[in-house]
Amino acid sequence: MNRISDAPMFYCPQPLVVGQEIRLDDDEFHHLASVRRCRAGDLVLLFDGRGCVASARLREDPRRSGNLPLAIEKVEQRPLPGPELELVCALPKRDRQPVLVGMAVQLGVHRITPLDCARSVARFDVGSRDRWQRLAVEACKQSRRALLPSLAAPESVLDAAGRLRESHATGLIAHPGGAAPSSAGHLRGAVVAYVGPEGGFVEEEVVALEAAGAQRIGLGQGILRTETAAAALLGYVVLRRL
Repeated sequence: MNRISDAPMFYCPQPLVVGQEIRLDDDEFHHLASVRRCRAGDLVLLFDGRGCVASARLREDPRRSGNLPLAIEKVEQRPLPGPELELVCALPKRDRQPVLVGMAVQLGVHRITPLDCARSVARFDVGSRDRWQRLAVEACKQSRRALLPSLAAPESVLDAAGRLRESHATGLIAHPGGAAPSSAGHLRGAVVAYVGPEGGFVEEEVVALEAAGAQRIGLGQGILRTETAAAALLGYVVLRRL
């Protein structure tokens, strides 16, 4: 495994410096040694979640040496994706949250904000942040993305509307019967995508977001699950920016 294009990525939030020897945390090292089965001489990539990527090489076999240090050979600062794309989304049921976080990261979001809605069933609890952080790290590794999105505290629809009103972002609401996506206009600046729970936003919530400047966007004839609607709306934004 000597080509950078084939090298697996691992999360390492420490400063990455050429010539430095650095150790991964236990979970990442387990992934390196037991899941990816890296061996002595293999090239791996380390990312700090802030756009910095380092190539490093294993000097010994991790099966025999335990959590050995990695020797950093090269460091690059990758361009950060922009402009900002935020997903403000009600939580799907727990078993579908990995799909939501994984697709949002792959589609390049900078920030994910859980949304408390009138029809919300799942809630962002004490353990949710750590779980979502792990899901985001895994999605970064899979998609070879160097920027780890920030995970914001949950907010109400009224708070989300107030934040949009104070910003210069374009707000898009996934909502049945909304305008065709092509009517959303220019999407080169910051975009905030709003997705409701199963059962959708209540009308008062949509009105509050619209009063703050957001626009209803229809995503087809069917009723989409929360994570599907989020992926569809984010994908639309990404394609419009190409």
